[in-house]
Formats: sequence, structure tokens, C-alpha cells
Amino acid sequence: QQHETWAKKNIFAYAALPNTLTFTGQATPDKSLQTAFQESIRINPLMNFPLFLHLEENQKNEIYSPITQNDVILPLLIHEPSLRFLHLPLKKINPSDKVSPLQIIATAADEPDYGMDINLWEDNNTWFGMLYRLGKQPYGNSTVIFSSQIPFHMGFFYEATSIYLVAPFLKQTYVEYRIHLYLTLAEFAFKTGHPYWGYRFLGWSLHYLQDLGQPYHSTLFPNYSANIVIFAHLLYYLHCPLQQHLIQLITNRHFALENYTSFSLLRSGDNPFVAALNDESNDYIVIPYSDEYPRHFVAGHSHALASTVDSAIKNTFAEKYVRDPHYLFYTTEPDINLVAVSQQINTQKLDSILIILLQDVGRNSRNLVRYAISHSCDTGLLATDSTCNKRKDPEAPLDSSR
Repeated sequence: QQHETWAKKNIFAYAALPNTLTFTGQATPDKSLQTAFQESIRINPLMNFPLFLHLEENQKNEIYSPITQNDVILPLLIHEPSLRFLHLPLKKINPSDKVSPLQIIATAADEPDYGMDINLWEDNNTWFGMLYRLGKQPYGNSTVIFSSQIPFHMGFFYEATSIYLVAPFLKQTYVEYRIHLYLTLAEFAFKTGHPYWGYRFLGWSLHYLQDLGQPYHSTLFPNYSANIVIFAHLLYYLHCPLQQHLIQLITNRHFALENYTSFSLLRSGDNPFVAALNDESNDYIVIPYSDEYPRHFVAGHSHALASTVDSAIKNTFAEKYVRDPHYLFYTTEPDINLVAVSQQINTQKLDSILIILLQDVGRNSRNLVRYAISHSCDTGLLATDSTCNKRKDPEAPLDSSR
């Protein structure tokens, strides 16, 4: 109820949770406790949430019980090329296993892309889309299987006033809703003596904050004027393909940035991109975390960099990847690796900007985690002093049964 009250006050055009979905903590003959909980937070009820961790590089040679991607992601997404990094080893963990809070958070921060926000709208042809009463999907690229999750993972807070007048549906974003929801659940889990789930919910919240740090998640059409965007939108009603072409171009550049970033982070040896994520030297410059932080600090900064990032993407990679609306990234070439194909290309400009973005992601992530843990400890929300004592040591293990 605390979160619902907050959402009604702070989320534009918020679709209130139907009373029938309010979580009571009780299973019924026709609904398990887990299903009731998933429906109460309006995520895909077909998701499973086994206990698992992503293995770190130095753990791959250990003996462990494997778990497959089929166990952790929505069946609809099993063959989605952009989730190829799930082919990395996944480790099944059991209740009472000792696990690192840092590993819990890092693993959980990836989970919202496994299908949690897929097909939740009334026009997505699912029974739960009708049940959740979120309304019709406000926007998205229909050529992308992840399209239905877009309003939960993006926030276009800084577009021109004229764009909002023509397309007011762009204000319908649930990214802040998800951040606040999972932070609230993390605090509740800590308070009730379930630190494992506190860290896992915290990782979920972190995912959406990190999404806002991606310039294509905070900016509708970087480097396109408001007049062009409005003109393309009006032509859409005359069945002109210009708007869809613009959407596909931005989608391709969006995926190009994420593809190049992902493979860059996997480079062996001294890796400047990993170092950027870990760089704490400027952590002192961030403002204290608050409900306004995701929009005003994270999205605001990534939006300010969007045009520069977009220009670097366009000027670095071959035209077919970033300037051809008929090329469908991850569909035309499912196994594309932009690090591999750019070996003979000067990527210095893009790399320098990417390092800035990754420094921001690391800094914002640490700010949220520090806030959540310190706030829970300092206000007495954490049920055990031992967990608070470990807040300065994210590697200190805890019991996964709780």
C-alpha cells in the first residue's frame, strides 16, 4: 500500500493496481503464493525465480550444480540473440548456501530483461495483460520481441514540449515505478529478516536505474529535431513509413551501442571499460539518492550525452548497421559482434565516450546500493546487525535461504 500510494502521486497517468490483485500473503486453492505475489507487482506470471548466480570468471573451473537459461528466462525469449550472454555459466544455489551479496545483486540486476515485463499490456493478447489493467501499450518498436517491455525500461523525460503535445503517450513510463517498487520490496525483505531477497530485489531495482543511464533509453530520437519527429509522426497516420524508418534506425544504434559495450567488457587483459565501471574516484560528486535521482540525475545526464553518443555510433560503424532502416539488428545477423567486425576501425572516439558512460553507470549503481543498505541499517529496517556489519564488505557471505 505504501508503494501504491507513492505511485498514484508520482507516476504520470498511473493505472492503479486492481483491488483484486492486492497481495494478502495467502495462497488460494486456485492460485499459489508465488503467482499471487507476481500478479500483485504486475510482472509476467509465467516467470520462474529459482535460486541461482552468474559465475564469475575465476569460478568457472569450480565444481558446481549448473542451471540452464531455460530455467531463468521466459520461454518466449529462449532464442533471443541479444540474450546470448546468458550462455555464460549459471550456478544453481540451494537454501542455506553461503553467497556473496555482491554476486546476488550483480546476478539480479540482469533479471528484468529475462521477460519480467513482457506482454503486460491489454493489447498484448495475454490473459494477464487484461488482468493487470495497465491499459494499451503506449509505444515501442513492433519488430523487436522486447517491444512490450519498453515503457517499463525507458523514460523520455527531456523531450521538447511540442513533442509531448503531439505524442503525450511518451510520458507514460513505468521505469520509476519499477525502481521504487523493488527498493520498497528490498527494504521490506531486510526488515523481515530476508537479506538474500533484500539484495535480489535491490538488484532488480538497479537494473532500471542502469537502463536510464543508457542514452537511447532516455532520449527518443537523438540528433533529430522536434520538427522532424513531429512530421514523421503525423505522416504515420497517412501510412508513410518515415516514422517506422526512424524507429528502426534508432533501434539499430541502440543495439549497436549495447552489443559493442557487452563485447568490450569481455575483453581479456587490462580492460579500460571494466576499470571505468570500477572507478570510484569521482563517487563524491553524486547527490544523495532520492526518488528524484533516477529522473533528474541519471536520465538527465545520459540525455545530455545522447547526441554525442549517437554521432559516435553513426561515425564508427559501417552504414548498414546504423544508417539502413531495412537492416534489423540481431535479426539480419543474429551472431553479430561489433568488436570483432571493427578490428580495423578507429574506435577511439566511441571508446572515450563509452568510458564516460560506464563511469556513470558504476557511480550511479554504487550510489543506489549504498543508499539502500545504509538507509535500511540506519533506520533499523535490517533485522540483524550482522548484515549491517557487512555493508562495508559486499563479498561477505550470507545465507541464501533468507
